[in-house]
Amino acid sequence: MINSALEKALEINDQYYIATSYLSLGLIQLRQEQYNVSKKTLTKALNISENYNLKSSKIEAFKYLSELHEKIGD
Repeated sequence: MINSALEKALEINDQYYIATSYLSLGLIQLRQEQYNVSKKTLTKALNISENYNLKSSKIEAFKYLSELHEKIGD
């Protein structure tokens, strides 16, 4: 479901929904302990959030990346 939402957001080039989809996907990957993949996905969300000044998405990305770094002891 998240992948289809991401595909749609990419099709219409809606940066808010692209960032939100990457955040959701990254969180799922984090919960499944797929740490390397999650880091890449959440970093994509963070970069989009910074480039398009999406403040709430940026905050969430930092929150999830912080949680990720806690889990991997980084």
